[in-house]
Amino acid sequence: MKFFSLVLLLSIVLGLPQKHFVQYNAADSKVDREGRVVMVTLPFTISEGYHIQDAFNTLDNVLPTKISFEDKAHYQIREYTYSQVDYDTVVLDKVSHKVMSNELKVTVTIDLKEGVSMGKTTLKGELFYQACDHMRCFFPRTLSFSVAL
Repeated sequence: MKFFSLVLLLSIVLGLPQKHFVQYNAADSKVDREGRVVMVTLPFTISEGYHIQDAFNTLDNVLPTKISFEDKAHYQIREYTYSQVDYDTVVLDKVSHKVMSNELKVTVTIDLKEGVSMGKTTLKGELFYQACDHMRCFFPRTLSFSVAL
């Protein structure tokens, strides 16, 4: 009987939607175009009291934040940069490392392919992150986002 209770509990817990610690601010996204080159600024807010791991300089035992994009037939990703980051320093086992908190902006440069018009193309992607508070880290999350070009 305990086994079936455990299976029921796990199915309930695994079926619940996960809480996100990062929000994509779609209304504040910015799209600039110069010819066939489009620059998109993607703003994210990290919930107060939490931080996510840096995208680059991370310790071996933490998961770095990563952003990825669907590479559609309408455009090609030229590059992306973490253009605005609020960094904090966290100490784990007497070793300090950088984490991101409060706000995060990513700027993506896109080359539109020939014959593609603005307004009919959407940039879609995912932000993979692991959030922590002052006491614990949570399972990694993937936040999907999209912005009309």
